[in-house]
Amino acid sequence: MSAPGRVPPHSSAAEQSVLGACLSRPGKALDVLDGVQPDIFYSPAHRNIAEAMLRLLADGQPVDLVTVTDRMQSLGTLHSSGGPVYLAELSCSPVSSVSATRHVDIIRGHARRRAVIEIAQGLIESAYDPQKNHAQYAAEVQPVIDSILEDRVNVPSQRPSQVAQEAYAAIERMSQGHGELMKSSLYGLNELIGGYVPGEVSILAGRPGTGKTALALCEAKYLLKKGHPGGIFSLEMKNARLAQRFFAQHASVDAQRFRDGKFTDEDMAKVLAGTDWLAKMDDRLRFWDRPGLTVSEFRAQIRKWKREIGIKWIVVDYVQKLRADKRCNSREQEVAEISRGVTEAAGEYDVAVLLLAQLNREADTAKTPLLSQLRESGALEADADIIIFIKPWDARTAGDVVSVQLDVAKGRSSRTGSTEAWYRRKYLRFENMDYQRRGEGD
Repeated sequence: MSAPGRVPPHSSAAEQSVLGACLSRPGKALDVLDGVQPDIFYSPAHRNIAEAMLRLLADGQPVDLVTVTDRMQSLGTLHSSGGPVYLAELSCSPVSSVSATRHVDIIRGHARRRAVIEIAQGLIESAYDPQKNHAQYAAEVQPVIDSILEDRVNVPSQRPSQVAQEAYAAIERMSQGHGELMKSSLYGLNELIGGYVPGEVSILAGRPGTGKTALALCEAKYLLKKGHPGGIFSLEMKNARLAQRFFAQHASVDAQRFRDGKFTDEDMAKVLAGTDWLAKMDDRLRFWDRPGLTVSEFRAQIRKWKREIGIKWIVVDYVQKLRADKRCNSREQEVAEISRGVTEAAGEYDVAVLLLAQLNREADTAKTPLLSQLRESGALEADADIIIFIKPWDARTAGDVVSVQLDVAKGRSSRTGSTEAWYRRKYLRFENMDYQRRGEGD
């Protein structure tokens, strides 16, 4: 489908060079056509030729002028595609297999543009449908746009040899201290989970007031210190309030001062130091504090931040404040949609996601929090790679420095178990126990 009088984007020369390279260089078709589907070719004749070549490769047969001619004859597409004469002309192509591989990218680019044109026209028609509300239309549009921009169609498959080499290379980088693992600020957590991995979803759960946001910000600050850019979705408080918590942590300012305004000159000097620190994070940090965040908006922001600063991690405070794109029959169903969307986004954009979550009231009386106490837990519990609980403690009787137990209740690829950390309530800061001896403190 295209606008009247306009020829859809394509390159006949690129299509001819790719097919010609396959015909003229036996044995190279497998490399040139890796991940290619016939429908990326604009010319019907070229689609038919590519179809014959791909069928030969799938059958383990060589691709050359004779075999392609024979296969197209059996498929009934030979004469409608130019016949043996046209195939012979293509086989005289002087293009190398290396150049042909580059030309495949040109063909894909034009195919993507044609897809955009066709889909855009369909979306225009859909936008005129009075039966669809804005949320329904957005939910329909976003996945389509994502698939186009990310070129998720026709992604090449991998052979075992490629997978093995990639896996070994990752292990080698890790052994040299250059792996993708991003360490936690708490060495006790590192001993259990190793750190945060791009593509994985971790949940940090606790009752209100037990330090979820404080710990998440400590982790964020440490990741920034180590040079890992990221973003924070603050769905419970405004960005300015979040920044004040950063100031308290970074410069050791009594958090109460941000409530009562009783700052001393020394406090103001510390706040200024915290402000200077945060102001230097433009190339490493992004904030979002609009309420009612939908999964589509979540994905769009991650994609934007990935493009702007190359984010490697995301904090969401907190997950129960997220909204599904479509109307669901129950809250449980909605949380399942949210969980699926977050998990897919983590994998697609290769970011580590730390979701803050509420525990239900049953956790107040439990000796150790249980997975079943995750509020609206079902899908969250199943989809998460790591689940960390902050064991409830009584803020009414606790002192300024609290020994807090952290329980790793689930680790898909890591250990489970418990560790402890100091929570310095005055500065909203979690600290390692005996961190000076271990030399791993923040």
